[in-house]
Amino acid sequence: MVKAETILAYLLSCPAVKELYFQYAGDAHDGTQAISTSVIDRARNNGYIDGSVPREADFVFTWFKELSSLPVLTDPQFSETEKNAADLDDVSAIIDWINHQNHAGNVPDLGPNCVTDSIYCLSDTAKLDGVDLNGPRPLGRYRFTIRIEYVDYTFAI
Repeated sequence: MVKAETILAYLLSCPAVKELYFQYAGDAHDGTQAISTSVIDRARNNGYIDGSVPREADFVFTWFKELSSLPVLTDPQFSETEKNAADLDDVSAIIDWINHQNHAGNVPDLGPNCVTDSIYCLSDTAKLDGVDLNGPRPLGRYRFTIRIEYVDYTFAI
């Protein structure tokens, strides 16, 4: 079974993750980072003859960032014009880190009854899937999904 604390600790070891909320329901501000469950402990098939079960769990990572409403210009005096692109790169750095950790075999330890096969993101880029216009500046909600695949040996013989 995937433990939320394990996933939180794993993600907090990423240099781009500063402060992480779990199942966050508060008022977001620029820089708020949160993770929520999407699909937890779904069996990938009916299991193996020894009683072990391959499973997967999905988590949605959300990062709120202020958005610039200025156009992208070639004049260097307008330093904020490329802010949105830089923010997307910041969020994508977490995706890159997770994929790099997976390729290096540095995956979350889910405990004595589970063996983690992989952790990866379902997309190569975060999605801007919402904008809050109620604050002094627009606040964008960038999201991507993290999947963990593992084998649960709890009832294996």
